[in-house]
Amino acid sequence: MWLPDAWRSPPYMLRLGQAFIQLWQFNGRDWAQIESQAVHHLAHDQYTELSELLPGITQALPHGARVQVVADSKWMPVSLILTGSKPLSRAQIDVLAKHRFSQIFGEHAKVWNIQSSYVAGDPQTMAFACPSGLLTGLRQGIETQQPGGHVRHRLVGLAPTLSWTWEQIWRSGAGQAATWLVLAEQDRSILVRAPKGQALGLQPAGPILQSPAHLDKVLRTEALRFGVFEESTSVAGFSFEAIPEMATRPSSDAFHWQVLGTQGSTT
Repeated sequence: MWLPDAWRSPPYMLRLGQAFIQLWQFNGRDWAQIESQAVHHLAHDQYTELSELLPGITQALPHGARVQVVADSKWMPVSLILTGSKPLSRAQIDVLAKHRFSQIFGEHAKVWNIQSSYVAGDPQTMAFACPSGLLTGLRQGIETQQPGGHVRHRLVGLAPTLSWTWEQIWRSGAGQAATWLVLAEQDRSILVRAPKGQALGLQPAGPILQSPAHLDKVLRTEALRFGVFEESTSVAGFSFEAIPEMATRPSSDAFHWQVLGTQGSTT
């Protein structure tokens, strides 16, 4: 979302999670995890320290490799913003979103970059924040200068994991009939009530999911919190890491869980 090629499909993807940075390679059919490094000791705003770790995890990439970055909500927060019935401008959406993020993260959030899913007339919208130092840190860590001034690798895309996942789920068709989109991050789940593709409710800090039955219980609670009683739900879920318990429920019109790929050699 913050770089022009963010929705293209480069062969390498760097995922920033709460506990690990993971490097993934696309083989034409699915993704394989080829490197992993623990980062749970870093706070969400330690961008210099993050950039210092990146050359180590990307050193195995070939010269000139194009790298897409997806960042979990620890690094790129998400919020659902009430926008009312009157159409708003981009500047007005920015003000609303920055106010919300500053309530949570402090005054420095008022200079963060904001992008949203807002379409004029939407009563609410998902807003994503890119903290000021994150993109700079990623460029410094990935686009390391070589002798002669050449860049070893190229950062070609940056997107929040949730927005990237939303695109993947809808592209596959799994989300078109779902009332809930669910993303399993490393330290939480993100739950979006999105009938017909419109975000009407958001839980940005749901529990780590343990099983389909656990997810059903969580979604019933969240629906009631949003003031909705649902006798049945349909789920489009997504995770990078395999959750074996989720495989106990077969895919159907009411439940589809997609795992990004497979683990290769990791460190």
